[in-house]
Amino acid sequence: MLHLFMSNPGLVFTSESATVALGSRSLAGPLLRMSISRLRRKLIETGDPDPIRNVRGVGYVYEPEVLRPVAFPLSGDDGPRPS
Repeated sequence: MLHLFMSNPGLVFTSESATVALGSRSLAGPLLRMSISRLRRKLIETGDPDPIRNVRGVGYVYEPEVLRPVAFPLSGDDGPRPS
């Protein structure tokens, strides 16, 4: 499962598409959620933030830190200016 996510960063996998891609019907439904939960736990143990995001009502997406959107300050709120 880790290989599937890391090979396709930014791609949202539905439960069905992940099951088909993994070639395992036994990972459907609750077993898939449990497997992703275990994978997340292992990845978080390394000290990095959770790279797997749940896309509500759709599925799961692997977003390593480099792919996550960056929040930019709003216009006029960009901090102190040099003198």
